[in-house]
Amino acid sequence: MSGFKTLRRDILAGRRRGTVLVADAARAALCRMGTNCFMRRMGLKGRKAVPGRIVALMSLIEPQVGLVLQAAFDRIAQDETEGTTYMAPAE
Repeated sequence: MSGFKTLRRDILAGRRRGTVLVADAARAALCRMGTNCFMRRMGLKGRKAVPGRIVALMSLIEPQVGLVLQAAFDRIAQDETEGTTYMAPAE
């Protein structure tokens, strides 16, 4: 099983948790316009952060979202090694 599918399975099973930022889409090399359109289509327009479990479910609909999920969890792993954390902005 690929690394992304394992990550998605772990998130959906509750073994991993994290917040996915819209900025993670840029790190995953997805275009800003496509990201904005997808967020609007999913009812998430204006959000800066989305729970990882929601993004994992969205990746079942749109496979490119898996790239964002992987970028987010790479960022989270890097933050953990550097000792920094991210707090999601209040909606």
